[in-house]
Amino acid sequence: MPVALEFLNLIIPVEKNESHYPGGFSAFKTHYTHLIGGRGWFDNYLVRDGAVNPMDMELLVGEWESYGLKGATEENGVMVWKDFCVTDTFGGPTLPCNWLIVENQSARHTADVCDLLIHRDNVADMLQPE
Repeated sequence: MPVALEFLNLIIPVEKNESHYPGGFSAFKTHYTHLIGGRGWFDNYLVRDGAVNPMDMELLVGEWESYGLKGATEENGVMVWKDFCVTDTFGGPTLPCNWLIVENQSARHTADVCDLLIHRDNVADMLQPE
């Protein structure tokens, strides 16, 4: 399932959210319930959070790095995104990101084959009691 992109997007694989967010993905959904369907949404592979300006995106990046995620890193002399990716809705990822496919103002994990687009208006369908 691709996730819709708006403005500036911080894309985090659910597996990284699960392993780094205190309490895992379930705790994340509980703690951020007021933002889901607002500035954030998710599918089975990706969590999308967003900002409308670079300063706010910098704060989001800092927050996720404080949980132990690695942002931009150098691989073979090239800067790339590692544990999360920042992408512009129209310009795509700001650095290469080998686990993310960005097209048609949406992003999908390379392992995801579903075509259902998740966005602010239908993310509630993904919220199921655990």
